Amino acid sequence: MSISRLFQLTRDLNDSKHMWKIAVRITYIWYVQLPPKPGHMEMILMDCKGHKIQVSVKRDEFNQWREHFIENKTYVMHNFNVLHIDLQFKACNHAYRMQFTAGTIIKDRDIPDIPQFEYVFKKFGEILAGNFQTDLLVGEVFCFPLYIFIFTYLRIY
Repeated sequence: MSISRLFQLTRDLNDSKHMWKIAVRITYIWYVQLPPKPGHMEMILMDCKGHKIQVSVKRDEFNQWREHFIENKTYVMHNFNVLHIDLQFKACNHAYRMQFTAGTIIKDRDIPDIPQFEYVFKKFGEILAGNFQTDLLVGEVFCFPLYIFIFTYLRIY
């Protein structure tokens, strides 16, 4: 039996139900601090098909989970909230995001079917034509100068 039959895929997550069970790899973890609000943790999870979803961990649950999460490790997760993504900037192209609660269950599992990396490339022609999402962050910090250059270039010309 394939892994996709045992667990739901992240692309299928939505707010229509509350009983989801997913198998994922944490591909990226970062911390957000926007004073005066308390800090929180954000992550990108990827399933066996390479689909990704962003996760928010509120400060209340942050201390409970921060020591358990390791980038590139695989986990089984259930009992979490699925919400429409309402963030100013998104780290992946999904209409929803996950949010852990005090009742979220996470188990460390070795799941080799989940790839370590999944890249999605955008053609420069599409970028120059303006065919991109302005609220979607791509890459890591080293990509921001390129994004700012392209955005500035498109606004000038």
